[in-house]
Amino acid sequence: MAQNREWAASVAAGLLAGVAATAAMDGYWAVLAHLKPEKPSGEPVTNRLAGDLLRRAGWHPSAPARQTAGNALHWTYGIAWGAVAGLARYGGVRLDAGFGQPLGAALELGGDQYGLYALGYARHPREYPAGTLARSFGAHAVYGLVLWLGLESVSRLRHGNARRAWKLPWAA
Repeated sequence: MAQNREWAASVAAGLLAGVAATAAMDGYWAVLAHLKPEKPSGEPVTNRLAGDLLRRAGWHPSAPARQTAGNALHWTYGIAWGAVAGLARYGGVRLDAGFGQPLGAALELGGDQYGLYALGYARHPREYPAGTLARSFGAHAVYGLVLWLGLESVSRLRHGNARRAWKLPWAA
């Protein structure tokens, strides 16, 4: 019974960390848009993907419906990876190496770059300017870091270590 609670608590921690990480990623994009506004080059890939999924379900989504569905898809994806990270942590997978950066990089390469390319929603990663790829990697680096911080914080709270000082390598 206690093991079931630990498993569920780890997934719940991952869900919460996934929410925080996805919000941080959105904040990253908002700051970039404010600092260097760019003219959109068409409908965002999440909106197109969500629109296609809705069409396959028999709906005929308008542009605002695709935007809402695309946003929901983005958040669902980010939160789901948080749950996976929480479950992995429960299973003993160390996620503290690199402060979540390997996970962020894997999601960028596997999901954003090659996954969307394989599904036909994006060009091959070599076809994008280096600045575009760097901004996307930055977004996923923020996601990975905040996901790690969220999982670590919840773990410390659950194990009664909330008052323990954070011992980060760069803070000697």
